[in-house]
Amino acid sequence: MDGFQQEGVNFNAVAKNSHTLEPTSLAMQSRRLKILRTALGQTLGGMAEMIGYSTPQSWANFEDGRPFGPQLAIRLCQRTGVDMPWIYYGREDGLPLLLLKKIKAAEKGELQPPKRGRRPRNPAAG
Repeated sequence: MDGFQQEGVNFNAVAKNSHTLEPTSLAMQSRRLKILRTALGQTLGGMAEMIGYSTPQSWANFEDGRPFGPQLAIRLCQRTGVDMPWIYYGREDGLPLLLLKKIKAAEKGELQPPKRGRRPRNPAAG
């Protein structure tokens, strides 16, 4: 197989197929994480639980600009339906249509993140 692979994700292919060789800023990546949470209707705690963290603050730190690595990105891809090019580069062409519509609505402010509650059983389903 070509390139660096981890859990079925070819990171070299992600970079080669992106519009730029450099990921977008950490601030933009963090913004996308909040948009994703909003699009999925998740609380901070729900997202933390989804990716295997124990506290809502764990997820809040990523939304606030704490660096995150490929392991977190892989879990997000596996559990939400987003892909690596969207997380790191903002590319939308690989996203499922229903999820993309929800992300666009969250970007426009048409959806608001919930304040409390638990995550739905299947957040990628619509």
